[in-house]
Amino acid sequence: MLRIGKRATAPRLASDAILWGWAALVLLYFSNIPHKELRYILPLAVPLFLLAGRGLAVLARARTLQSRAVGMTILALALGYSFAPLRQRFSMPLVSPFISEEKDAADYINQHANPAGWLYANFNYPVFGYYTHLKLDLLREQDMSFYAAFPENMPEDGYLILYKQVPKEPAVAWADASPHFRRMKDFSSLVIYEYRRAGF
Repeated sequence: MLRIGKRATAPRLASDAILWGWAALVLLYFSNIPHKELRYILPLAVPLFLLAGRGLAVLARARTLQSRAVGMTILALALGYSFAPLRQRFSMPLVSPFISEEKDAADYINQHANPAGWLYANFNYPVFGYYTHLKLDLLREQDMSFYAAFPENMPEDGYLILYKQVPKEPAVAWADASPHFRRMKDFSSLVIYEYRRAGF
């Protein structure tokens, strides 16, 4: 909270301005990137919590007990209103028992893949790298240039994961028709292929 008037000090105003600037820059940056997720807002929490702490300190230092009580009541009502839509989440387990399809696919790879093989992916690759512990190679060409670079862009034998509905290359239909790939397992949203550079 910015303090204005006789009680405001230059250092306090300067540090508040820095915090507001920090928050504005983070918000502006993450508002302009094409792919957005809720977790991307976390860097904004630091300056906002610091500013909120200053505002809470102003409420706690109010001159009369009555003004402190009114301020805290308004704050409690605002927080209650803010968290009301999330009350269902607090009734659920803290750790979700849901197992994602990526985890199921990674478990399948761990059971059936050669541990020395490479894993190629062009989507959700950090998830597969974490769960499979295979050497992971991100397919950098994800448009039509992939086909011109193939097979040099996949130098080692291994495994390929392709999503059925993600508009990136290589396409599932191309992999099905290629002699370098053999389907190992189908999931609802993705396919696992065994890959051999020399072909099957």
